[in-house]
Amino acid sequence: MVIRDCLDGSRYDVAAQVVLNCTGPWVDRLLSLAQPTADSRPLRRSEGIHLITRPIVKPDSAVSAITPRGRHCFLIPWRGHTLIGTTDTLYDGDPDDYRVTARAIAALIDEVNATFNGLDLTIADVRHAYGGLRPLVGAPEGAVKTETYAASRRFEIRDNAADGLAGLITVEGGKWTTSRALAEKVVDHLRSSTRLVMGQSISARQYLTHSGVREMDLFEKEIAAAHPTVARKTMVCLGRYYGTAYHEILA
Repeated sequence: MVIRDCLDGSRYDVAAQVVLNCTGPWVDRLLSLAQPTADSRPLRRSEGIHLITRPIVKPDSAVSAITPRGRHCFLIPWRGHTLIGTTDTLYDGDPDDYRVTARAIAALIDEVNATFNGLDLTIADVRHAYGGLRPLVGAPEGAVKTETYAASRRFEIRDNAADGLAGLITVEGGKWTTSRALAEKVVDHLRSSTRLVMGQSISARQYLTHSGVREMDLFEKEIAAAHPTVARKTMVCLGRYYGTAYHEILA
């Protein structure tokens, strides 16, 4: 296999027994590049956005509700602000072109205001917005093609040998919040379906990179005390954002 570095154009030859296609919203695009004639099941993309606003809920409170449209909605305290989510809207465009739009922000604001009487949230209250695309596998029988909220978040591990692409395994569906568990299942699949030699997963006992902090409050106090010449607020932010790598930022 030949891969190309999109930053400098360099090309590299890579030899591997198995290639995992775990590209999320781009999974069907990669399959079509590998073999344009391959049978690819429909992958729908669902947009979900979140808003960060002025503080609306108390620091020790979170609110969850069902909107008039029958969807979930939540308001969560987040670093002196309120985090509001989320949407679930069909996205038909190219995932490379995805952006959070003013229309999507306005739609979420309207739904939140319809859910909580007297909130009167406006675009002026929004400090930041971010979003992403969820890959949804196929559509349930009889489902409305434009509906994504009721779609399953299930995942599928598919061997593309049936498409004439031996050595390619595609992971479809899944969601960001469960992606680590999904990755473990993919490795389990490789262990049982290939001749690759590998040990048992240690993922459940491993911290994510620079996240080995058992008690954040204690960690913040310790690093602030270790650097008395730096403002405590700055040290707290560095600890929360970068974990045990905070010292690399200071350096």
